[in-house]
Amino acid sequence: MNILRSIRGEEKKKLEPKYHGMMVSVGYYFAVAEIMGVSLNRLFAVIMKHLVNMHYYFGIGGFELVFRYLKHEFLYKRQHKPALEAFITKKTMLVWLVPLRLYIGYYWLMEGLKKAWDGWFVVEMLAGRATDAEATASLTEEGRKVFRIVSEHTPQWYEWIVDHVILPRPMLFQYLIVLTEIGLGLAFITGTFTILAAIVGIGLNINFLLSTGMYPETYWLIPAQIAMFQDAGKSFGVDYYLIPYLTRQWRYFVRNRKIKLNLFRE
Repeated sequence: MNILRSIRGEEKKKLEPKYHGMMVSVGYYFAVAEIMGVSLNRLFAVIMKHLVNMHYYFGIGGFELVFRYLKHEFLYKRQHKPALEAFITKKTMLVWLVPLRLYIGYYWLMEGLKKAWDGWFVVEMLAGRATDAEATASLTEEGRKVFRIVSEHTPQWYEWIVDHVILPRPMLFQYLIVLTEIGLGLAFITGTFTILAAIVGIGLNINFLLSTGMYPETYWLIPAQIAMFQDAGKSFGVDYYLIPYLTRQWRYFVRNRKIKLNLFRE
């Protein structure tokens, strides 16, 4: 502004910059900051640094760069880390998760196929409250097997959902359960969308817990599926190729607002 005033022969004005604040970052663990005249201690200065960086990365690349920044900063930094963080972020080879992933897939696939063979696609199998702990699966007077999906384990709010949403349309939910279990089996075995499959599988397990409870021999499923969050499908799985391809598609769509199916490299 004063350069322009000088060219025009006008009187110059004193520059009075107005900053929202100032910040200095010294490595990963130390920072100082003054925001709107308030001095922040080390912890809040570091938090503010991360917020500023995330805002910057979101502006130039959206959520993808934000997630990449968080992953790099909190999972893969190389300098000294506190004990808890060191245990959480320790790297391991994904190949050790392959046998577990295949076994989870085999379990879900067999559960779905068994229900299909037992007639879940053709006969109503879901019923109301169990009269005792042993009656969650029982036979009707006609000799037809039914599954009581309300028991002493069921909270009242979930019992309302069973009575008003599930039991009025049992065949729909039988189809959903069988197809979901078969889909989970195929997803884990092939390593396709493994993290999503783990989320769905845990959700299905929680659903079983809320209704009749899980059998003791299946308690291992929830922690085993939590282990799949380590991108287990990227070792001897489709995710090794699929996730990078979808990432490139997303970047191309963000830049061009269209999809290019044969986008195998950027």
